[in-house]
Amino acid sequence: IEREKSFFVPGKDTSIHKDDLVYLFGHIDTIEEIASKLDEKMPSSIKKVVIFGANTLAQKIAKVLLDKKLEIKMIEKDIGHCRRASELLQGKVRIINSSYEDQRLFEEEGLKNADMIIAAEHDDEKNIVKCIEAKEYGIKKVVAVNNDKAYYNLMHKMGVVVVRGSKAGAHYAILEKISSSSIVTERHFCGGNGVLFMRKIYPHSELIGKPVKNVRLANVIVLLLREEKLYGLDQVGPLEQGDILVIFGEIEKEEEIQQWIYTL
Repeated sequence: IEREKSFFVPGKDTSIHKDDLVYLFGHIDTIEEIASKLDEKMPSSIKKVVIFGANTLAQKIAKVLLDKKLEIKMIEKDIGHCRRASELLQGKVRIINSSYEDQRLFEEEGLKNADMIIAAEHDDEKNIVKCIEAKEYGIKKVVAVNNDKAYYNLMHKMGVVVVRGSKAGAHYAILEKISSSSIVTERHFCGGNGVLFMRKIYPHSELIGKPVKNVRLANVIVLLLREEKLYGLDQVGPLEQGDILVIFGEIEKEEEIQQWIYTL
């Protein structure tokens, strides 16, 4: 949870407050069910999507959304990006070549009727502006690509869903690569405030048949993935081949978490 600029891992008795930013990890169906209860303002279904930008990332986003049979419009000022996007998406997406600096686009092109807006430019400031405009038109589901960590908190304050852009993704990828090994994988989440380590139990591992040692760290989440199901440590016995141990905590505890998972 992020609350008033502070990030923390909640306990079982932690209450959710108004304006909290809540991160959910788990099975997608369960997450969607919980998210619908947390935010009743969101549209029950997404049918119309507008993407600002037609760069490589925006094209990939559109391609995934096409598989969900959504109506998609892309707004892009670079005619080269427009052409490449049209080729990749095989003309299945309406691509509008415009500098999109004018709010009239929301009226003239019917963008105000969208269920979701995705601002996918490489310029965070432009993404923020488009999100503000979308919110002014009453669009509830607003997503922005975040390239510069300096804008991350501002985007969240605005109530915008934030996803990693190419620059931010590269930054975290380097950090994750440095801390990962052939046995343990590290991932950064929540704008770099949270860290997750995963350790798979391979064949012939010395850990097979052994219980998981106690975690002497406060405010961390430890789960075990077995046969595509998640369990708390109190729900499983000794480790088995193919198990994946997952531990998540605040970035300040990175070294302690790393020490625990490497010395099971």
